[in-house]
Amino acid sequence: MYLYFICKNFFKIVLYMGCFQSKKLVKIHNNAFDLIDSDGDNKLSNKEIDTIAKFIHSYHVERSLLIHNNLSAKNPNDYIYELIDKSKDSKIKRKDFNKMVKGIPITLWNSKILPALRKKEIARLMTT
Repeated sequence: MYLYFICKNFFKIVLYMGCFQSKKLVKIHNNAFDLIDSDGDNKLSNKEIDTIAKFIHSYHVERSLLIHNNLSAKNPNDYIYELIDKSKDSKIKRKDFNKMVKGIPITLWNSKILPALRKKEIARLMTT
């Protein structure tokens, strides 16, 4: 989810920047396509793509590593409030909760989250 948050904001910045540089970027993309399309058929074959695949792949690997490192260093509670775009002293409403848990797979709910919640609830009931 954090990856989505980072990517969403990153792409907003890229799109915003793109408003001012879109003509230049279109020229670059067109030029690159023409240079890659060695046989001039306006289609890129697997062999033709091979020239740029490493560059694009490396860029995405480096970008995801940066995102991963930022996420790993973040305090989990701070991350949750950032994820739902709320201040840390605010209470989380159901719609915020739904936003927070969107995309969490059922397997994680069944194997870790729900058992931890049940255990905590049992402990609470035993102390009251």
